[in-house]
Amino acid sequence: CHSAVRGIGVVTLAFGGLVITNVCVLLFKELSQIDGEYLYNPASALCMAEIGKFLVSCCVRIGTKAHYEPFLPKTVPVELSWAATGLALLYAVYNQLT
Repeated sequence: CHSAVRGIGVVTLAFGGLVITNVCVLLFKELSQIDGEYLYNPASALCMAEIGKFLVSCCVRIGTKAHYEPFLPKTVPVELSWAATGLALLYAVYNQLT
């Protein structure tokens, strides 16, 4: 199984998993409406899906940490990675508010 993952590419598998998760969430959301209303809180469902995607990303990152180069090349300034992290967090907050 581990050699099959290397052949396909861990990043490709992670991307595919996240896309499949997103598509399933959207389908569930559309198919679960009854007379235009939900029997659950859509914001909670979206939050749970985002947490699931985050956990998948963390697991892939931890699982591949020993086999690959550092997350960012040494030529990338640390400030840039903090800026990207800040933007990602702002996007996540914005996603929850809309």
